[in-house]
Amino acid sequence: MIAGKLQKLSGREKVSLILAIVFLLACAGDSFVVSPVLSRFDDLSRQTEIQSKYLVKNRRVIQHEEAVLAEYNEVKGHFGEVSPASKPTEELTGQIHDLAKQSGVTIISSEQRESRRGEFCNEYSVELKQFKADTTKQLLDFLYELRAAPGMLRVVKLSLKPATPAAGAPSKGVQGTMIVTKKMIPAR
Repeated sequence: MIAGKLQKLSGREKVSLILAIVFLLACAGDSFVVSPVLSRFDDLSRQTEIQSKYLVKNRRVIQHEEAVLAEYNEVKGHFGEVSPASKPTEELTGQIHDLAKQSGVTIISSEQRESRRGEFCNEYSVELKQFKADTTKQLLDFLYELRAAPGMLRVVKLSLKPATPAAGAPSKGVQGTMIVTKKMIPAR
């Protein structure tokens, strides 16, 4: 049936029909084969470009690895290391109470605060809700001992006021609150 109709077509119509079929096949090939392959190639080219930038950066990092490790080993002693089984906030509280006793500061109440996880180290904190020092020198000694203690103890917040005197007695010493933090590296 179709073959009979094709034979009835003139030569010019046959050539036009063949050209139309070739054009349709070319359009279909472009839409279903060439365009997806080219878009995938463009995606891969972009990814390769991005990854090559990361590769250059990572090579620079690897070149500095020994220097960074040497610096890290120098600073490592300033940070404490915490194992998964230990309770670092309780250890921090004990360390603060020991330093307070050495300095003559009385801690009336303290509270452990929630730890904050960082990218490389964790920060543990304890709030001394109320403490008392008989002299300013005792308080300064306590603050110095906190600063000099191993493990990067830091006073984040400090509020002071004169100690409340007994009835009729002159004010003696200071009292206040403070938040002390310590940064520790999690054991790997």
